[in-house]
Amino acid sequence: MNVAVADVRRELFKLVAPLLVVVLVGVPACGQDAPHAGDSPSTGSRAGQGAPAQQPGQRPAEAAEEPSAEQADPFAVPDGSLQELLEYVETLRQLRPSGREPEAVNQFRKKLGTALLETADKILAQEATAEQAAIAVRYKLNALDLLRRSGDAEAAAKMEAFPEQLRKAGKPDLARVAQGVLLTRKVRSFRAESLDALDKLIAEVAEFLQQAPPGRDAVGLAMTVAQLAEYQGGDEKAAEVYGSFAKLLAKSEDPLVASYAGRLEGAARRLSLVGNEMKIEGVTLDGHPFRWDDYRGKVVLVDFWATWCAPCIAEMRHIRENYDLYRDRGFEVIGVSVDRDLDALAAFVKDNQVPWLVLADNAPKPEGMIESLGDYYGVFAIPSLVLIGADGKVVALNPRGPRLRAELEKLLGPAEEKGEAEQTDSEAAEPAAPGSQSGQ
Repeated sequence: MNVAVADVRRELFKLVAPLLVVVLVGVPACGQDAPHAGDSPSTGSRAGQGAPAQQPGQRPAEAAEEPSAEQADPFAVPDGSLQELLEYVETLRQLRPSGREPEAVNQFRKKLGTALLETADKILAQEATAEQAAIAVRYKLNALDLLRRSGDAEAAAKMEAFPEQLRKAGKPDLARVAQGVLLTRKVRSFRAESLDALDKLIAEVAEFLQQAPPGRDAVGLAMTVAQLAEYQGGDEKAAEVYGSFAKLLAKSEDPLVASYAGRLEGAARRLSLVGNEMKIEGVTLDGHPFRWDDYRGKVVLVDFWATWCAPCIAEMRHIRENYDLYRDRGFEVIGVSVDRDLDALAAFVKDNQVPWLVLADNAPKPEGMIESLGDYYGVFAIPSLVLIGADGKVVALNPRGPRLRAELEKLLGPAEEKGEAEQTDSEAAEPAAPGSQSGQ
């Protein structure tokens, strides 16, 4: 299945959205987070690392402010049917605090948490489906977290005790859902004090995933902790974690969950590239098979990017500077575009006079060729760079910004800066911003 990097996060959200219910409430007061009933699933890059793998332009729906005293109390939970309770939660999602002051935000948080907690308990008391009950478990934990953040001294203990309460009530599946939510929160808030602490957390997640065939909610947990290992533990440790979690997801009875095993395995492959050769296959914009042999003996930068990715376009400017300085000394660039709109991609390359070869990762491929390099190397955030030495072996991952120049100096020597009169056409053509045309 050829799933572009651009769709990974959107597809992952579809996987877990029925289970990881996010209740967005409030605007942030100065110096504090906006109140919310839970954390959204994360699959992508850390701050500053790159663009999320979905196209921009989505905006949250307009939300209503907390009503005045003359209006009906929106926090009065109805004694209705299961469907009415679920619809009531949707009305809560639309509410925002009436003011930005810390006290107003905190009071709103408390009211919302109390209403959501009562709603969750009423749903769990009815004959709900397994999916609805799982959603209610998350509602309850989100509600308790809101109350904890509003100053309720007992809320944290109630959260920790909830999985065991469900087990004693004869609901082991729901207990596992609750345990997974709490573990996800723990992973997302983790800050490594030492590698031993990180190893302990990874082992805890691995044990949880091994206890039962992983479901759809396990995908977000596995990817989050693996990326945590990548950013806080280094490439070697992350490759090990991606690889081990890939094997666990492969055991899932859900084909969609199992499909993510290949992507995690790809990430392990990418993080193990340094010191090894990189396999590159694909087709050019005009549909011709890529010839890797043409680049033998060259220093090559492989750039996973997209025309709609603002950080990619910014990075392209740095790459182009180094390309013009070093191309006469054996430096080449191969762009791997994850765009789905191939016409837009071709127009961008033409309008911006991109001087290097661009592969279309989502173009049809001949039988037997790697279907998607983005999937094959588990690229979950772009831009993602791989620098290959003249001997064909990878020397660096993600040499972005000034680091690329430093790596090229090691491989090819100091650059000779060109004067203004020596500027080439490719140097003069700066990449246009996403969605724009050069000359407009």
